[in-house]
Amino acid sequence: MKKRNQITQAAVLAVATMTSVGAMAEIASVTASVTVDNSIDFTSTGTLNFGTLRAVADNSANNCSYVTLSAGPAAPAIAATGGAATTAFCTGAGNSAVQAIGGTLERPVFTIAGVAAFTTLDVTLPTTVELTAPLAPGAASFFMRDFTAWKTSGTPGAVTTTIQVGGTGGAVFQLGATLHTDDSFAGQNYENNIAYTGNIDVEVAYQ
Repeated sequence: MKKRNQITQAAVLAVATMTSVGAMAEIASVTASVTVDNSIDFTSTGTLNFGTLRAVADNSANNCSYVTLSAGPAAPAIAATGGAATTAFCTGAGNSAVQAIGGTLERPVFTIAGVAAFTTLDVTLPTTVELTAPLAPGAASFFMRDFTAWKTSGTPGAVTTTIQVGGTGGAVFQLGATLHTDDSFAGQNYENNIAYTGNIDVEVAYQ
């Protein structure tokens, strides 16, 4: 009887020991993290320069003349004499006139970098930009409208409302626009040998 009790006690001890070993555990912890970066590296170089023009404005509503500097792949060039009555803003020429004399024509270049590969971004071009002469208050202004953009990186092509970056997360495009004479002003005509300037804001954003 005593021997049987010893065997039973030994079995109970073995089970208890196994249960104790099986219940042992260790926990290791690591930190989870993520960094949000919604920024877009968006820069520009150059200016939108229509060169030197002879210009006369007509103070009648919607009478104006214009020149266009295309954003497309052709060398930047404008006709010697601008057109009239062929845009939504110029329905007649009246006494207006615009003629190219010379100067340096230039289109600005915009560069996108630092976004995920092949991301599609929204592009917003301005609707109207006024060019004024700060030293000649009350003088006629120029207006830039019908802005266009042309992608020069990756697969070149016209940019309308979106642009897709390449495999390195970047894209390059350039800008063009139509410049027309003041279509309604009350004051003096254009000042001679004064630079008319304005700021162009172009926006790119995640969809």
